[in-house]
Amino acid sequence: MHRPPHILNASTNLLGICFVIIGGLKFTNSNPRTYADEVAWAAAFFLFFASLTSYVAIRSKGLRPWQVIAADWTFIAGLTLLGLAVLGLSSVYREGLETVLFLQALQSSAGTGAAALGAGIGLAATLIVGVITFKLQRKLPFKRMLIITGVLIALVLAVMVGTTVHNMQGVGWLPSTTTSFEVPLDWSTWLGVYPTWQGIGAQLGALVFVLGSYFAAREVQVNRPRRRSLRAGQAHGSSTSARSTAPTRARAASVDA
Repeated sequence: MHRPPHILNASTNLLGICFVIIGGLKFTNSNPRTYADEVAWAAAFFLFFASLTSYVAIRSKGLRPWQVIAADWTFIAGLTLLGLAVLGLSSVYREGLETVLFLQALQSSAGTGAAALGAGIGLAATLIVGVITFKLQRKLPFKRMLIITGVLIALVLAVMVGTTVHNMQGVGWLPSTTTSFEVPLDWSTWLGVYPTWQGIGAQLGALVFVLGSYFAAREVQVNRPRRRSLRAGQAHGSSTSARSTAPTRARAASVDA
């Protein structure tokens, strides 16, 4: 009898969240791109049924156990579907927001043609990688692919850091100290390298931080345990050899005696 009041409170609150998700997807016209609204409607149905059955169980003072069981199971089902709806909503908005912001920054700094060219190259590369992955499957060198992916991510980080510093210098939020050497225009367009010491220093600092984090993690997780195991093996081997030679020495001493 203690569960129905808590189920009633939780299910009514979650029911409101379902309607918020449904209204947000409807207001932004995002319904065709995701099934989050359908899942949210299903979650709202189960949560409404859980609210109804828990209220009836409270009114009947728990005299009908099937009402409590129905409230429990419908609440669990509604909560699960609501989690899936929130996951779909967050994935759609996160990916869409990241893509829009990245393309908008690229379009404002390099122009519409460069943004369209970069988006086309990225889409083509994604399709090629997908086809190769599904065709070759287990034959791919996944470790090398992960290393190459890490290098490319570090390159993207350097580009974004350099572009961000350049934009903040443009609006006067950061000082700007011009370098004594010229930087090609292509480097500024594609790599985010601008002729200022602040931007170059920030890019080098970001790369050093990433590489330092990698080597530090490798030292802690791989190299240090390996050295400990080697030292432990050597110590165990020396102790074993000492125990094996002790009887031989004792017999030799007795023979001499």
